[in-house]
Amino acid sequence: MTTIVKILTISLLCIYYFFGGIFISEFTEYFLPKYNDKEYTLKNTFILLSELLFSFSIIVTFVYFLRNIIKKLPLPGNSIKGLNTSKLLEINGTVILAYALFFNMNNLKLKLIELSKRIDSKIYKNKLYL
Repeated sequence: MTTIVKILTISLLCIYYFFGGIFISEFTEYFLPKYNDKEYTLKNTFILLSELLFSFSIIVTFVYFLRNIIKKLPLPGNSIKGLNTSKLLEINGTVILAYALFFNMNNLKLKLIELSKRIDSKIYKNKLYL
């Protein structure tokens, strides 16, 4: 019986984290600057990197609050004797949350690709690779 409840609890946690991650990604995509190919090819690399770091700091802050909220939600496994849901490894929701966040954040992905292209062009232009 406890195995079934544990599986249901883990499934419920995944659902919480998945929809929480989608909400965070949509919220941050709405408020952060949108990617424009013409604008970002002319933008200074330091400014692009600063914008990405700012985006990551906002995302991490929201993820911190989401995790704290979800850990306080009542879960069905808490009422079963011998099952402590706070000790479940899935309580942090790391994998499903990362998938939900970065799968939906197109502007962030395009900015990361732009930064990656710039770094690659510097490395291969200056023959810094081994």
